[in-house]
Amino acid sequence: MTIKFSDVAAQWQVIKKECLPKIEKFLESGNYIGNSIINEFENNFANYIGCKHAVGVSNGTNALKLSIQSLSNNYSTNRVCVIIPANTFISNALAASYFNYDIKLIDCDEFYGMKVEHLHAWFAGKRENYDKVIVVPVHLYGYPANIQRIKDLCTLYDARIIEDCSQAHGAMIKTGKVGNFGELGVFSCYASKNLGAAGEGALITTNESLLYESLKELRDLGSYQKNQNNAIGWNDRPQAIQFIILNEKLKYLDEWNNNRSYAAEQYNKQLKDLPIVLPVEPHWSTVSVYHLYVIRTEQRDKLQQFLNKKDIQTGIHYPIPIGEQKLYKKDNLTTKGLINTMGWKDKLLSLPMHPFLTENEIDYVCNSIKEFYDTLKGDIT
Repeated sequence: MTIKFSDVAAQWQVIKKECLPKIEKFLESGNYIGNSIINEFENNFANYIGCKHAVGVSNGTNALKLSIQSLSNNYSTNRVCVIIPANTFISNALAASYFNYDIKLIDCDEFYGMKVEHLHAWFAGKRENYDKVIVVPVHLYGYPANIQRIKDLCTLYDARIIEDCSQAHGAMIKTGKVGNFGELGVFSCYASKNLGAAGEGALITTNESLLYESLKELRDLGSYQKNQNNAIGWNDRPQAIQFIILNEKLKYLDEWNNNRSYAAEQYNKQLKDLPIVLPVEPHWSTVSVYHLYVIRTEQRDKLQQFLNKKDIQTGIHYPIPIGEQKLYKKDNLTTKGLINTMGWKDKLLSLPMHPFLTENEIDYVCNSIKEFYDTLKGDIT
């Protein structure tokens, strides 16, 4: 039995009947740029999130870049700091580096989100050093970060928020879906995401009309009207054909997220007695969407090798923390005080997680992990 880490092809089998005629009509139209399909999906996604606007762009990294630029586009000083989690994908750091802004790394809490106490300490000691501060909480692995407390701190210290919701399409706290709590919310639709394209795509959500208009300019070479360029923009327009696919997948997103949650429950039940740390949903979360199911174990590398021999695909997110990347070591981006990020980086292992995992597949994964630890006991004795 081969257990896939992710199974995006299975999603296509669900939507193929509805998608193929629409793709064919689109291709026959010859209207490939600026098609009304883009507006349709933007509106549908905004309605799903519960916000006023959504802007489609080319990919998640560029969505972060455009978001940062839109919040500081008319700001003449370089005294800008972008605060990001220490345990996240490199795009969060690169988006700030494109504008030569300072970066501050914040350690993670037990739920892998930005540690609010450390953010508060930075505000109290360093906020006055900067004219503008942008905080980028990441709803990592599909669990909402402690976004309400982060929002309260940012209001108190006059900071802006860009929520990175790229692993959390549909995740919620009591007062709403993620993507509604900052000035902007970024949703990557990379193929393996909970809502994934057949390649690349992304959306930026906002409730502020001025930011909405700015983002539409910036994604289209700084031009809101043809041949009139108002800003230094980028060629970051979305591909309409991807939005046909995403529009169909959006209809199934809640169902697929529920399937992920069920798979996580089965993992939790079967692995609870093993010497591993299982993921725990934050108490402020009402919906966690389990983009990844990540365990912590002292035997990470040996377990991964064992599972690989059993044809069980796994992943590591992320093996090299941002502060240890060669690019940022030369900038002296310190990892000092990042106790959880640095202490857990060699222990995290992502198990297979997608909406189409069967109970037999979950059983096979769990029984294989139990077998590994039984073998380990035998080696010790």
